Amino acid sequence: TTILHLDRQYASYFQYAQKTRREIHQRIGRKNVRYAKALNNLMSHYHRRGNNRFAITLLEEALVILNSIDAPQALFLQNYKNQATAYKRIGDYTRAVRFCEKSLELLLKDSVNTAVRDLAHAHNDIADICQSAGRFDQALEQYGESLRLLKDINVKDEPIAVKRKIRALHGFSRISIEKGELQKAKVYLVRAIALQKGDITYRLSFSYELQGRIWMAQGRADEALKAYQKSLALAQKYIVALLPYDHARKKFWIAQAYQALGKRTQALEICQKTLSILSPSFQSESLKDNPSPDKFLSEVLAIDLLRLKGQLLKEAYEQKGDLHWLHAAKNAYETA
Repeated sequence: TTILHLDRQYASYFQYAQKTRREIHQRIGRKNVRYAKALNNLMSHYHRRGNNRFAITLLEEALVILNSIDAPQALFLQNYKNQATAYKRIGDYTRAVRFCEKSLELLLKDSVNTAVRDLAHAHNDIADICQSAGRFDQALEQYGESLRLLKDINVKDEPIAVKRKIRALHGFSRISIEKGELQKAKVYLVRAIALQKGDITYRLSFSYELQGRIWMAQGRADEALKAYQKSLALAQKYIVALLPYDHARKKFWIAQAYQALGKRTQALEICQKTLSILSPSFQSESLKDNPSPDKFLSEVLAIDLLRLKGQLLKEAYEQKGDLHWLHAAKNAYETA
């Protein structure tokens, strides 16, 4: 399963993950660490396919097993993090934050063996979800705590800690953009880029994405489009397994830039293709012809894309006067 996952042969991965779970169940039963790990492997498959709710069911089963045996802390941390991610994808931010806080509590209990960078990572996880939920004050507090923990790190000796610091600075920049404080957003972004000096790996792709968002907010859609495209190109080049969700999110920003430039045809095409990334069986704007909402890789992102598609179709109607476009826009909004 490990080799197949790294090689992105996901269909074969699923078959071996299923086989592993069956064999462990038959030979040594359910209440053991190996069975919990097998459930986690299966969860990765359903999570990747967008079936987040079934992934949560598997994680809950695994957590029951972990609580009934003397399981290592690392397995609890992995379970909590995966549950937080799954709940975030379906928009249940309260539960997502709860599992992130459980991870933090577990790390703090074993403070002697917990690295500062791991604590900072936990604070960043909570901050990311608070930001997605629009709780900016809480998010800023958590990002601030992450930066406080990492203030004395050595850039050369602690590359992982530097990555955590960059993530927190990106978070401050994102929230500043949301609040319309573009000068602040630039300052945080410049600090993040300074830490990435000489680094052309995937982390720089997030900096380009934020630069694009700042330019969009300033009405410079042409510059924003270039930044978004560079962000996607870097991510595709340097991330070994670019997750469909991350790919779709970057495509969403590109579609927005095309809309701002008045290139509606390109924007609509990207919206349709990106919705198909989130759910391969997605066909049209009509809900009855499509998979149920919980079959999308991210329900939250699917809603954003459908709303954008509705806006584009409505603009097409206003320009051309053809009711076909208006009906299509209505269907997209209703599906959202």
